[in-house]
Amino acid sequence: RRVLFRSESLKIEDDEEVEEEEFPEGSVIDTTKAPEENNDFLALSGVYEGLLISGEGEERTEDPLDVTVETKDNLFKLALYDANVQGIALGDLILENIPAKKSAEGYTFALEGIDVTLADGALEATVDVDGEVSTTGNLKFSVKIQTPPIELSYEGTKKK
Repeated sequence: RRVLFRSESLKIEDDEEVEEEEFPEGSVIDTTKAPEENNDFLALSGVYEGLLISGEGEERTEDPLDVTVETKDNLFKLALYDANVQGIALGDLILENIPAKKSAEGYTFALEGIDVTLADGALEATVDVDGEVSTTGNLKFSVKIQTPPIELSYEGTKKK
């Protein structure tokens, strides 16, 4: 179903808020797609190639790592497979259900208190994550593992 607007604005009201959007006369909006499919959010899914950074100064290490990003229902899933930090094999670090928020350059995301199992089940930890991904394909985020205390950052670009 498609909707043709003859006026220059559309007002949408629900119990929580009122949205008003401007449309040129004669605009067509495809209402058959889910709301998230009408923007660039789904296009952010993919594999990003970059560096996992830990430590500072002489203790700083940069390990090449691909990160898989999945987007659905305005939530991010970040998957760091076979992550190694300063010689410690963390294994797979999967962070799910991270809320996304639209920003000027793309989307930001943050979530605290994610319970994960690392090192092939040998370590249970709580993790905080926050970051951003741009619509031009740049991904940056930080991860704080509370026990043992490890702070990581990642910078990468989406593979074509």
